Amino acid sequence: MKIATILLSVSFTFAASCKNINMSKSINEVAIPSAKKISKTLEIHNDVRIDNYYWLNDRENPEVIDYLNVENNYTKALMAHTEGFQKDLFEEMKGRIKEDDSSLPYKLNGYWYITRYETGKDYPIYLRKKGSLDAEEEILFDCNEMAKDQSYFSLGGISISQITKWQLFLQIQ
Repeated sequence: MKIATILLSVSFTFAASCKNINMSKSINEVAIPSAKKISKTLEIHNDVRIDNYYWLNDRENPEVIDYLNVENNYTKALMAHTEGFQKDLFEEMKGRIKEDDSSLPYKLNGYWYITRYETGKDYPIYLRKKGSLDAEEEILFDCNEMAKDQSYFSLGGISISQITKWQLFLQIQ
């Protein structure tokens, strides 16, 4: 019985090792991108440091864009064998999120404030109701409308004035 257990363990170990060998071959077939080093001396508060990759901060530089594309292609090639798993994992996580959700209302200076999400939309809708939760809703920010035609959108730091007439917010596009 012990010999059968040992043989079974060795077989599983061998099978797992063979799979890893095949994986490492495919990894070695893809050229690893390497960013060129351009030394830049930075000094602040009498502290001097050298940053060899400072040039990557320039988002308008075509060389930076090209390097990032090479990095992305490398990652895509390296992760190609996990694409099905990635899709399954994404769908599973998405399936656990309630798409038509809303926050608990909170009262501030005579208004009830609510954040609501709607099915099929990516961003929240910030609204308020005067006096009671049965009152007509007043939409403060419909982030779905604000995000139209934007490659990136984020709304944060919402602050309502004490007289509830003004709203201050930060919009990042």
